[in-house]
Amino acid sequence: FTKLECFAVLSAGFFCFFERESDDGFSRGGMPSINFDEMHAARVFSGQNSVEVAKLRMFFDYFVAMAASIRNDGPAVRSDASAVVFARVKAPSREHIAARLKDRPLAPMVFHPLGESIDEQRTMLRADFANEVIGGASLSFGCVQEEIMFAICPEMNVSRLICPPMAADEAILIFRAEQFSFVKPGTYAFSLEYGGTFNGRRAAATSAVAAIDALDYRGRSSKAQYSRDCTAREIVKACAGFAFDTSVLPDGLPIPDDVATGNWGCGAFRGDPELKLLQQWLLWPP
Repeated sequence: FTKLECFAVLSAGFFCFFERESDDGFSRGGMPSINFDEMHAARVFSGQNSVEVAKLRMFFDYFVAMAASIRNDGPAVRSDASAVVFARVKAPSREHIAARLKDRPLAPMVFHPLGESIDEQRTMLRADFANEVIGGASLSFGCVQEEIMFAICPEMNVSRLICPPMAADEAILIFRAEQFSFVKPGTYAFSLEYGGTFNGRRAAATSAVAAIDALDYRGRSSKAQYSRDCTAREIVKACAGFAFDTSVLPDGLPIPDDVATGNWGCGAFRGDPELKLLQQWLLWPP
């Protein structure tokens, strides 16, 4: 999608032109919602829906900046060279992954303090701790890692127009989506606040995101994650996101060598951070 096409999709969604009825981030037929009706319907003036207010301000940063770009940079916003790339990728079989990992060295690892943002690592492949429905509740009440990423980088939401829920062996890759806003430092989840406009040309050329959805252990014993089947599923999912076949991507698209990730599926989904670290580490480029 060119920048102009992304702008057209998100503008249409803002005015609720798509024939999809939204319901907690989903729509009929199992597709993600794409209209902004749930954000508009929030009681934003009551003081009870500050998350929706914060995210709407981030989207306004995007609309204002893009309107100016369309006026001033005409050809650039229509160019394939700056287009946002969306790719749905599938992991190989478990047997193929096992053969690939045999005797393979582990990549060096650098730890950062808890609370540092993955989004600061703009030259790396950044993990999106995704919902199986891409973006989760990004166009409604959602306010954790994925939904925040989709608010400060609104072009990512275009994936919701075209991508049905991910299968267990699939990931969704997003390249060249620009950042337009900041989150106020120290705010997250239901304390989320708008932190201002991200000025300057927003390093879109090196932006690369891998959306991978972790298993959800809410409503069942979290001990299940140590089983062979659950462990294998997460390794396959990490393979789809971090060790994908680059031949499916456009020629000349920069592919980062390093991965920025963290406690994938370790919040509300009740994953074990140490186990999730090992499952992801196996698939990083050595």
